[in-house]
Order: sequence, then C-alpha cells, then structure tokens
Amino acid sequence: MVSAVVMLLGLVAVPTSMAGPTTTRPVGDFVNAQLFTIFWTDPARDLLAVVDYAGERNNLIQSLGGASLGTSFGGQVTERPLPDGRAEVTVVLETTNAFVVARQLSTGTLYFGYAIPQVVGGAEAALSRSTFRLVFTNTGVGDPLPDLVQLLFEPLSGQEVRSISIAAAGSGTFRAAFGVPDGTPGRVQVTQTGLFMTAFKGATADGFPAEHVLLRVVGR
Repeated sequence: MVSAVVMLLGLVAVPTSMAGPTTTRPVGDFVNAQLFTIFWTDPARDLLAVVDYAGERNNLIQSLGGASLGTSFGGQVTERPLPDGRAEVTVVLETTNAFVVARQLSTGTLYFGYAIPQVVGGAEAALSRSTFRLVFTNTGVGDPLPDLVQLLFEPLSGQEVRSISIAAAGSGTFRAAFGVPDGTPGRVQVTQTGLFMTAFKGATADGFPAEHVLLRVVGR
C-alpha cells in the first residue's frame, strides 16, 4: 500500500451518466506537479519499494551532481466535467528508466538497488519500467493538477482520490543484507492497487486489495 495512507472515507460517487464530455491534456501537467515520490509496501513480505514514476528522484540525482538516468514519460491525462463543477481526472503515466530500490519495511535496510547518494557517487542504479494510474476528482476542468502527496494527505475542497495503482518491473543488483553476495543480479516487481470507493471490508479493508513487492535473484 501507499506509505501511511490515511483512509479516505465518505467519498460519494457521481453517476457516470451525469458526466460531461472528456478532454485530454499532456501527461507532463501531472509529472511537473509532483514534488515527492510516494513509496509502496508489502507488509506480508516486510518489503517496501520506491519507484520513481514521476522522475522526482532522477531530478534529485542530477541536482546533487549525478548523471541523468534517462527517465522518460508517456501517457495522458483525461478530464471529465462533473455536474457539481468539479472534474474527474484520470492519469495514465508510463515511465521508463525509473529509479527503483527495495528495502526491508520494518528496518529500512536496503535490499535491492543503490540509494541516491551511492548513485550520485557513481553506483549503477536499478531501473524499472512502470505504469501508474490515478483517478481522482479535482476542483475543475483545466485547474492545476496536484502533487500526489498533497492529494492524498491534504486534499483541497473537492479533491478526492478514487483509485490508484502501479505496475512496475525492474532490474538491478542485490545488497548483501538480502542474504546473497553483494552485487548479485536480480529483479523487482511491484504491483499495487488502491480502491477508495469501497466498503473497506474483507480484501479491501485497507483500501488495497493488491499490494505486492517481489524480489527475485536472476537465475532462480
């Protein structure tokens, strides 16, 4: 699940039949609004993953004097006016060469990839491809798109998250703390689905019916 997500209760769905025509805007409108990168957890495996879906970590690496990882984006943002004046916004963001690391959730110990200071110092970053999808309501069609952390934890009046998901796969090397020789080639897979228009019971009790971070040594 998203780190420390506060359950967003009491959301009211607007019937689709009442919505207006859909318009499209560049996915860069969303990317450029992102100030922070959320991370994704798998409590059952005691794992946490950071996937740089919006390039914020790549920007930080460059600002500290490191080389760009070549992070690039595709996708689009669609907006549909709602009867109450708000907009339903759907973001589909496809990212290549996204910085990725995986850590032990309970301790923060680095298991996979290299941390930003190490990458700035010349270590080879683990990289991934990801597809990120977000559906939320915004204050109006054409209004500025929010930073995701602000949207999740300090939404403006009229902003509500409806669903969020990410699917990412990457390659890099393990650290010795994972229990293999340092530098062992490996793969990471992140699959997370958050549904906030649910009864928060059963499989969706925490809003995340799917929350997987999988690590695999290459060749096993």
